[in-house]
Amino acid sequence: MQYAQFNPDYETKATTAVFKYVQESHRRMLQTPMESWSQNRWSDWTWTCQMMIDYNWTFNQEQLLWDAGALAQQQGFSWNNYYNRVGQHQFPEQAVPAWTLWDHGVNNAMALKGGAIWYRQSQQQSDAQQSTLRLNMLQKYHGLSSGIFSADECFAGRNPSRGTELCTVVEYIQSLNHIYSVQGGIAFADTAERATYNALPAEITPDMWAHQYLQQNNEINAMHTDPHVWASDGPDSTIFGLQPNFGCCTANFVQGWPKMVSNIVLVYQNRGIMISQYAPVRTTLPSNIGGGATVEIVTDYPFGDTVTIHVNVRSGAVPLYFRVPEWATGSTYELNGGAAQPLKPGNLQTVQCSGQATILIDFKPMITVETGWGYNNSVAVVRGPLVYALYMNEQFNVIRSYQFQSKDYSVMTNSQWNYALVVDPNNPGKSLTFERLSGPPAVPFSHSTTAGQVIHAKGRQIPSWRVQTNAAGGPPASPITCNSQCGAVIDLVLVPFGTTNLRIGSFPWTMN
Repeated sequence: MQYAQFNPDYETKATTAVFKYVQESHRRMLQTPMESWSQNRWSDWTWTCQMMIDYNWTFNQEQLLWDAGALAQQQGFSWNNYYNRVGQHQFPEQAVPAWTLWDHGVNNAMALKGGAIWYRQSQQQSDAQQSTLRLNMLQKYHGLSSGIFSADECFAGRNPSRGTELCTVVEYIQSLNHIYSVQGGIAFADTAERATYNALPAEITPDMWAHQYLQQNNEINAMHTDPHVWASDGPDSTIFGLQPNFGCCTANFVQGWPKMVSNIVLVYQNRGIMISQYAPVRTTLPSNIGGGATVEIVTDYPFGDTVTIHVNVRSGAVPLYFRVPEWATGSTYELNGGAAQPLKPGNLQTVQCSGQATILIDFKPMITVETGWGYNNSVAVVRGPLVYALYMNEQFNVIRSYQFQSKDYSVMTNSQWNYALVVDPNNPGKSLTFERLSGPPAVPFSHSTTAGQVIHAKGRQIPSWRVQTNAAGGPPASPITCNSQCGAVIDLVLVPFGTTNLRIGSFPWTMN
C-alpha cells in the first residue's frame, strides 16, 4: 500500500489485492474470531482499513472497511486494560522472566499506536490519552537512552546490557510517527527522532547487508554467546548477519528508513504544511495545498545543526508549521533572510508562505547529561538529536558467507570499556567538549573513529565493573566516590551512538 502511493502504475493492482484480502478476512473473522498474534496486532489491521478509506481505495465499499476495522478492535487484545493494569494481563514494571504475547516487544511497539488508531473511529479522548500513557510507561520502566525500550524477546527492564529486537525499533518509530500524525504531541515526534537517529542505525551495517536481531545499549561484543544475559532469544542474537536468531527482522527492518521519510512532510489539517522530522528531502504537496506547493529541506541534520526549508507556493498563501524539539533551547529561525527570531522548545512554529519562501533554522544544540537512564542512576551524553557513546576499536570476523554480498559477522574489541565519566551532570561543559572534525560521512552513520564529530570526555576506569554472563555488567551505582579502586583520569572519545556496533551508551559517573 505504501509503495502504491509512490507508484501510480502499481496502485490499482496493489489496492485491489489488499481490498480482496480485507474482504475475505472480514468474512472469516465473522465466523472465527482472531486469536494469538493477530489478536495482539489488531491495530495494524484496523489501520490498514483506515488507510484504504483515507486514500479512497474503497471500491464503493467504505462501510465494509469501516466495519472490518471495528471488528478487529472488538476481537483484539485489550491493550487499554493491559496499560491501565486492569484484569488478568497487566503491564510489567520489571523484566519479564517468561515469554508471553502481551509482554512481547514488537507487539507492544505496534500496540503503542493503537489508541490513536482507534481514536479515529471512536472519537473518545480516553483512546487518544492512551498514547501518552503507553509511551510514558514504556520509557519509565523499560526505556533506554537511545530512545527505545528493552525487550529481548519480552520486556527486559532498564539494564543497558539487555537487548532490543530490530523489529521492535522499526515498529516503535512507525508507531510514534503515526501517533504524531493523528493527534500531535511533540514528545512523540521527539522520541521517534531519537530512536531513528540512534537505535536504528546502530543495529544495521551502513550498507544494510547485515543486521542484528538484538542490540544492547551497552554492547561489548557481538558474537555467539552462550550463556547470555537476554532471556528468550538464541545465542546468535547479537551477531551481524543475514538472519540472526530469526528471519523476521531480515524482512522487516528495510521499512524503517522509508517510513520515517514518509513522515517528514505532512499536510496539516487539509490547509497547511507540517515539517514533523528533519532530513534532506524534496516533495510536492496535493493541489489543494498552495496549488501543489513544493518543499525542499536542505540539511546535514542530524550531524549538522542547521536546516534550510525552501517552500514554493504556486497559488495563495499557505501556513508552514515546523517542530521545535524539546531539547532545542536557544534555537532561532530566519524567514527570507530576515532577522533571527527565537524559537520556543517543545512547540510548533508557524510562518506564512507565499511565492518562494526560505526558512533557516539554527538549532544551536548544547551538550547535556541526562541522569536516570538505564540502571543505577547511569547517565547518557546527548547533543541535539544524537546520543554519544564510548568509541571502541571494532574487529569484524566473517562467520559464514551467502549469495551476493551477504555475510554473518562477529564483532569483537580490544578496547577497555569499563569507564565512569568524570562529569557534573548540572555543568557538563566543565568536562565535555564538542568538536566537529569534518562534514558528515559520505555514507550516513558510517562506523568510523570520528563519524565527523566527537565529544571529548574525561573518565576513570572502574575495575569492579566487569563482564557478567558474556556481557557488560550493570553499571555500578552512581555517583561513584572514587578512591584507590578507581583508575587515573584519562581522555575518552565519544561518537554518535548510531555510528557504533559496539559501545557504552549508559555510563556510571563520578564527580571526582
